[in-house]
Amino acid sequence: MKKGCLLRFKVFLAVMTVLQFCVILSGCFDSKDINEKLIATAIAFDYKDGEIIYYTEFADISKETNKGQSSAKYNMVIARGKTLHEARQNLDMQTDKPVFFSGVRALIVTESFANRYLVEYLYRFRADENYRKKIQTVITMDDLEKIFTTLHEKQHNVGFMIEGLIESQEEAGQYFSRTTMRLIENVSSRYAGILMPCIGMQEKELALVGYSVVDNNKITGFIPVKDSNPLVFLKADKAKLVYTVPYDSINFTIEVELKKRKVTAFYKNDEISFNIDLTFDAELLYGDQKTPYYFEDAANKDVTKILEGMLLNEFYDAIVQSLIEYKCDYLQLDDEFRIRYPEAFENMDWKSEFLKSVITVNLSVDLDTVYMMDYGAVDVK
Repeated sequence: MKKGCLLRFKVFLAVMTVLQFCVILSGCFDSKDINEKLIATAIAFDYKDGEIIYYTEFADISKETNKGQSSAKYNMVIARGKTLHEARQNLDMQTDKPVFFSGVRALIVTESFANRYLVEYLYRFRADENYRKKIQTVITMDDLEKIFTTLHEKQHNVGFMIEGLIESQEEAGQYFSRTTMRLIENVSSRYAGILMPCIGMQEKELALVGYSVVDNNKITGFIPVKDSNPLVFLKADKAKLVYTVPYDSINFTIEVELKKRKVTAFYKNDEISFNIDLTFDAELLYGDQKTPYYFEDAANKDVTKILEGMLLNEFYDAIVQSLIEYKCDYLQLDDEFRIRYPEAFENMDWKSEFLKSVITVNLSVDLDTVYMMDYGAVDVK
């Protein structure tokens, strides 16, 4: 509960900060006062019944509160069109002020829109100088209008909620993001396989629910958060996740932090292979039984071995899913191969060659234990 309140408070502060920043910008670079503009904080796209549906979220400051204090309010405009240009033109026809797009914090697209227009829109986005170029970009399988309506009823800003969710989880080492510029780089390359963050509503709250698989600019699958640990360890900058390890009738909760990650590509006799070397630090936090646990060296080695086995199984399941189920290099091992063998990469069909590659994972865990007091052995006053 406190975490949710803290996130909403951070979102509110971020909204107010951006609105103040917009005021500064308007004074420096634009003759129009910021009060004469609509400040966009999120844009979203869907495709239904042969037309594009374009959602734009706006934030403004009202000074009409009971206590005379300013507060952020949010509203949404929906435009439609047969093309991206027509949808944008219809948006402009519905707004009574110029739109300030530099405040946009998130781009949300549905699977149906992404499968038809993701590439075109990203190129359109790149050509539009009104946007910040690093915007959090997400997929959703939920109804966009319902997302905006539900959160606006709670006085939540969708753009800042998405940005706050992703940034807080990235900071905690439990998620990784994709900005518009990273996606533009990917769709512009010869091979385009990538994972995009996916959001959805859970119990009327916005949540990060997993990752959508993008293969050559089409959404081909979905990986839920519960199956994404190895992906986070491979893609996040400071990955840190929690595992439950059963040992000797006790379930131990262990925090696992990635310390070193190295991916090496090899190409010999027209065969591609990769070594993924990973080093982890782990800390035993607590168990689900009464102390003392008598956790000595032998137990430490046993639990370490079990944890390493759990991690290896997860990584190999992720690799098999990439190679066999989705037939897509969304792990982006092509980056490592292209750097080491640029000429060979340019002359091959990476999508087919990747499926024949051999991927080996080597990992080690250094498990540390914290002091777990046997509260039954002392007097608590």
